[in-house]
Amino acid sequence: MFNLNDRTRSNVGIYPDPPAWIDLTDSTIENTWVDHQNTVHQNINWGADKPNGGTTQNCAYQMLENGDVVVDDAPCGVAADGWCAMCQNDPCGPGWTYHENHCFKPICPAGGLTYAEAEALCEEEDAHLALPTNDQMHDWIYRFHWNSKTSFGQFPGNSPCWLDLTDIANEGDWVDHNGDRPRYLNWLLNSPDGGTAENCAYQWKDAISSSYVFQDAACSTKIDGWCAVCQKRRCKTMHSKGNCCDGVPFWNTNPFWSFYDDKCYYPHCPSGGIDYFDSQETCHSANRDSKLVDNPGFSTATHNWIYNLHKNSKTTPGNYPGNSPSWIDLQDFGNEGDWVSHGGVAMNGNIQWQATKPDGGTTQNCGYHSLVTQSTQIDAVKVDDAYCDWESDGWCATCQHGNHNNLCARN
Repeated sequence: MFNLNDRTRSNVGIYPDPPAWIDLTDSTIENTWVDHQNTVHQNINWGADKPNGGTTQNCAYQMLENGDVVVDDAPCGVAADGWCAMCQNDPCGPGWTYHENHCFKPICPAGGLTYAEAEALCEEEDAHLALPTNDQMHDWIYRFHWNSKTSFGQFPGNSPCWLDLTDIANEGDWVDHNGDRPRYLNWLLNSPDGGTAENCAYQWKDAISSSYVFQDAACSTKIDGWCAVCQKRRCKTMHSKGNCCDGVPFWNTNPFWSFYDDKCYYPHCPSGGIDYFDSQETCHSANRDSKLVDNPGFSTATHNWIYNLHKNSKTTPGNYPGNSPSWIDLQDFGNEGDWVSHGGVAMNGNIQWQATKPDGGTTQNCGYHSLVTQSTQIDAVKVDDAYCDWESDGWCATCQHGNHNNLCARN
């Protein structure tokens, strides 16, 4: 952001290295720094010995100090030649915070909340409980709800928070709200250990290792200081036909669902491509009946119809001229070689793999289909495995839901 300020200036004024206001002030309560939504921020990259302005310097800005971009405080009325500001569009809506293409909202009511209460509050906003997909997001989510708290209740120095992860349906089989086994788990040593009495997962800071970890608890746990974080996808440019961030996916107002074999289908080919996990999430956000398209099995007609649907919907082939790879509901990241749908339905023996596939081992755990050029046969649409986080321009997904009274235009 600092470099962007620098590049856009036509005049350096009295500042060769441009200071720029950021959304941070303590004008309401001294030393309690909040943004425009009144969210408290504690992890601030202050410069050396900053802030130091007391009650006279209540607004924050970024600056360059010894080659590093840091934050300092200044009087809110400063207006000097070369001093900048940058406007930022809010992609998530009031009360939500954007991070890594998703929107997050902390929920930390007095008295705490059970897993079911947390889940219900998130669902009211067309969201679900947060679930990190890597160490960095795990750390970010923990700090995010920690910073939002005005009281730590019964957990001074800690902040337990429910995760989108349960084994309520099948003991020991931990899945998210879609029924998918997560690609990332970070259990505390020897956890989960609660058996059938503790079927819901939460994150907190382990006192021994000082790291953020998963642990299991009774789903009815309700203790003051116990939080939750809701998560939903942010809008992308192509979602402008509807307000997906307010819970109305763009395809609810889009008439181009297509009917085939008693199901409804919608091709989704965003600029830049889409990975497997975002495909599942995007399809599921349409409504609870919508999902990534089923593995077509050995039905050549179904393979071809779905392939042509998303291929013909593209305005540009992207990185795949003459082809159109597209994710299907098929993965083995729960158990290597055990290919299942998002609900855990076994698919082995009913997959039309390309020759010598799958061949990605433990690193390529998600399935897609594409057109295969064959030297001895006519070209055919078949299945291959790929990295689940692969995202490349021209790579598509197709959403599917049941036929509701022959109405495929809406969910």
